[in-house]
Amino acid sequence: IANNLRKQGKKVVLWLDSKAKLEKQIKYADKKQINNVVIVGPDELNSEKVIIKDLKQGAQALKDLKDYIE
Repeated sequence: IANNLRKQGKKVVLWLDSKAKLEKQIKYADKKQINNVVIVGPDELNSEKVIIKDLKQGAQALKDLKDYIE
């Protein structure tokens, strides 16, 4: 996912600490003025979906994982 987004010219920051709470990760992204986050957890992987969250608007959308991988 990260590589595909980078190929599209988007800046990507990965959070690899699986023990960190999602809320902490979202707060970090907001503090760094990151507009959008891609959330991929176990539930999303099982359903082959990703959550795209717009931190400015507060909206989120469920998208197909296949649209974000090669």
